[in-house]
Amino acid sequence: MKTNTVKNAPFFTAEMSGLKAIANTHAIGVPEVLGYGTDGNSYSFLLLSFIRSERKIDKYWETFGTELAAMHAVSYDHFGSGYLSSVRQILARV
Repeated sequence: MKTNTVKNAPFFTAEMSGLKAIANTHAIGVPEVLGYGTDGNSYSFLLLSFIRSERKIDKYWETFGTELAAMHAVSYDHFGSGYLSSVRQILARV
């Protein structure tokens, strides 16, 4: 579980959207979003599934590169989360 201030709850909403978009590519594994929200007062949270570490396969980097390329080959109307750390970013196609 990741936590932050309630003021920064949009970070987790953006991260959740990004993780779901990556998962929808079916190209590379990502943790499942189990929950998100606030306590109504001070804290926001993002609860993710645990991905157990496994023994590294022989062609790890080749497999990772292939999966990463496949993920980036998927086209979307928009891109990015809109945040870089705590700074809101304006993202537009050029």
